[in-house]
Amino acid sequence: MALVVNQRKLYAFALKNHFILPAFNFYDLESMRAIFEAAEELDSPVIAQVSLSTYANLNPVEQFVPFARAVAGQYRAPIMLHHDYLPDFNACCYAVDIGFQSVSFDGCGLPYHENMLITQQIVEYAHLRGVLVEAELGNIPGDGFVSASVYTDPFQAAEFVRKTGCDALAVSVGTSHGGLRTKGSLNIEYDLLDKIKAAVGDVPLILHGAASRPRAYTDRVNHYGGNVGYLSMVPEEAISEVRLHGVAKIYADMDNWLSVTGALRQFYAQKPEVFNPILYMPVGGLAMKEAVKHKMQYVTKSAGFGREFWEYCNEAAECRLHQ
Repeated sequence: MALVVNQRKLYAFALKNHFILPAFNFYDLESMRAIFEAAEELDSPVIAQVSLSTYANLNPVEQFVPFARAVAGQYRAPIMLHHDYLPDFNACCYAVDIGFQSVSFDGCGLPYHENMLITQQIVEYAHLRGVLVEAELGNIPGDGFVSASVYTDPFQAAEFVRKTGCDALAVSVGTSHGGLRTKGSLNIEYDLLDKIKAAVGDVPLILHGAASRPRAYTDRVNHYGGNVGYLSMVPEEAISEVRLHGVAKIYADMDNWLSVTGALRQFYAQKPEVFNPILYMPVGGLAMKEAVKHKMQYVTKSAGFGREFWEYCNEAAECRLHQ
């Protein structure tokens, strides 16, 4: 079985070895398989995530989660199953109860003390059931989010993790959800990141909005009939550097979506006679797998650390899930 029980040890292992745990959302069987197979082929730990927006695709989700856990168990690569962006206490409890190994509370838009109070309650509920909690402090701009960054304050971060007991903290230091209409690339505030890390101690930091929208992905979509804008995000080289500044996990879904869309548009354009879904449905999954592998090799630098992690856990005895 490859599901990681001792998730805190996985975070610690990533920080110790200066690589990032790549986190990708899946929305159907093809995308889930793409993530698992990429991790297996590159011997990389990975965090596979679900968001509320995918519930319709994965309905009934309370039955899909045990299925996803069973599928993950067929791989050797270390896998964590995480629920992305949950809006309140009840939603977090539901995600815990149906089998997610960790949950993310999206409380950054709330007043500071309200965010802290709800996070405390979620942590208490989750920890009793062996589930980790990722909290968020600071606001990241992007479509459907705030229009400008509200950077994470290191002093607040220190108090927040101390009083809530959260297991990981997502911070705002320059990334964007989906990209911004600005000239040039976005920049990471590495000095601020270092101050936050010093303030929170051993608690791993997380970066949301850490995709980069490589121009080649958008070019491919638009070349085959798409109309996707060229928005600015933090370049991959700069994202990769955060592994040296206390970041243990990044969210990077936008690039996967562009890769899948470009591959499907190209297939439809070049093979207009094909109408059998069995022939074209795997195309998107294969494209996503290649995009995920690219991140693992060149951005998160997590490729090759899967077996080492199991060895780090005394040959997996204290970290691997046994069912």
